[in-house]
Amino acid sequence: MARKNIFGADTDGAAGSSAETGSLADIRPLANLDRPLRRSGPVGAFSQSLGSISEKAQRAADLERQLSHGQTIVELDPALIDSSFVPDRLEIDTEGLNSLIEQIREHGQQVPILVRPHPDTEGRYQVAYGHRRLAAIRAIGGTIKAVIRPLTDEQLVVSQGQENNARTDLSYIERTFFALRLERRGFSRDIIMSSLGVDKAALSRMIALASRLPDVLIEAIGPAPSFGRTRWAEVAD
Repeated sequence: MARKNIFGADTDGAAGSSAETGSLADIRPLANLDRPLRRSGPVGAFSQSLGSISEKAQRAADLERQLSHGQTIVELDPALIDSSFVPDRLEIDTEGLNSLIEQIREHGQQVPILVRPHPDTEGRYQVAYGHRRLAAIRAIGGTIKAVIRPLTDEQLVVSQGQENNARTDLSYIERTFFALRLERRGFSRDIIMSSLGVDKAALSRMIALASRLPDVLIEAIGPAPSFGRTRWAEVAD
């Protein structure tokens, strides 16, 4: 299934990948979710972890000005950004993250992350994709470049999964466990298929296999990048 990324080529790949060299020119709607997204209105005043009231007001005003001028890329405080409500990784590869940190230190953050206004907490945001870039910027310090979109839960998980499909560093069990987690949260099979870029039969096999494995066992073993479906089926058996 062809991948349709909202903001063009954009990956978090390991060292030597195109993680920070993708283009933002190719903007396309989400696969199977191509109803138009409204441009976000002025973002409410930043709250909680930004310090003084005057600082909050200034940061909010700057953000509103950028959005009102039609700029889609804004600078956010990483402390205001939360992870996606459905994790797709079992752990972050330390070596790969260190390589990404050095890459951003040398060349800057070339590709923004995608966030939505947090559905439950005013003034905060939730990542659709770019978790490793967010971790790298937190280690480096400073603000992070982001695109803000008012995504529904369905649009968030589809964009999150489609971005992952462009990468090769998510293991089989991470993709499979992600599918199971989405189903447990009540997402339809169509949404999960769009997210993972798999057909109905493949998705059924993935969810059936993950359902046979205790969560605690999957989490204890971790990504196991050299283990494919056959090896995991042997564990399940």
